[in-house]
Amino acid sequence: MLSIIIFCLCALLGFVLNPDTVKSSTVDGLIMCGRIIIPSIFPFSVLSLFIHKSNVLCFFEKIAQPFCLKIFGISFRYVSIFFISLFAGYPVGAVLIKNMYKSGEISKKAAEAMLCYCVNSSPSFIIIAVGIGFFRNEAYGWILLAAHIISALLLCILFSRLCITEQTANKPTPYGHTIIDAFIEATYDSSVAVFSICSWVILFCVINSLLSRAAVADIFLCLSEVTSGCKIASESGNLLLASFLLGWGGACVQLQILSSCRILQPRLGLFVGARFLHGIFSSAIVFVVNLFYKPSVMTASSGTKIIARTNSTAIPASVALMLLCLVFLFSIKNSDNQPF
Repeated sequence: MLSIIIFCLCALLGFVLNPDTVKSSTVDGLIMCGRIIIPSIFPFSVLSLFIHKSNVLCFFEKIAQPFCLKIFGISFRYVSIFFISLFAGYPVGAVLIKNMYKSGEISKKAAEAMLCYCVNSSPSFIIIAVGIGFFRNEAYGWILLAAHIISALLLCILFSRLCITEQTANKPTPYGHTIIDAFIEATYDSSVAVFSICSWVILFCVINSLLSRAAVADIFLCLSEVTSGCKIASESGNLLLASFLLGWGGACVQLQILSSCRILQPRLGLFVGARFLHGIFSSAIVFVVNLFYKPSVMTASSGTKIIARTNSTAIPASVALMLLCLVFLFSIKNSDNQPF
């Protein structure tokens, strides 16, 4: 209790003595959310949640079920959430796991295991923001992405076989959402998830700005926020550190996941340990790749400002959302259920 009181007093003192810093960092956080976070996450989140909630997965379940049981030791339903988390980014997997646990489709033990390998960075962030934007080299982005996915696959095989029993893995689960319900719920859940992410990003922007002059500022930035940490790693050309941070996710991402899964109350040691293991696996893979292949880094002049552009990734996702809207409109008159 004493440590909490000291922390609150220090935070209050920092806010009172640095009002301009707090104001400017809050604005910077809002700009980051508007330019990077929302465009690169929200469309993919809606599309991914719609795929999961609709009957689309039924077309692949019979074909993929034997493969999933043989390779991963779990049913297609579990593996599909894993691959959706690889495509959509950090928060989506946690949202899907929470919904399945809340509806009684999976046990708490299975949900905790899935949280160990369904928390992954999106390809758009790794390639465009980190590879091209920070390291100035697209090849680095692909190397980081390959290491991130391979290490996530290793975690999936490890934790699914150790923590998820055959009985829970093969438990039948319903796909009972209509197209209209799936689209509405996907949009609502994505909005809530993105709002939570933006709140944490803004908070950590303020904290990082107040600690920017401290001696341990770089260490804190690397461990607390993945974007700032990858930028620091790129400034020294440290690809191993960047790969570790993408797997680690940072305290900001981890708190986002834990806040999304409050109803689950996962074991903190297991969750944080899995994040650390993901980072170690990713760094080891990048180290092995660097032994055989080292792409040249594009250096920038001292006056060049490196900007990570992620808006282009929202174009195909936005087209997909428009198609979903058309499906939504055409399905209203054919649905037996009243949407409103």
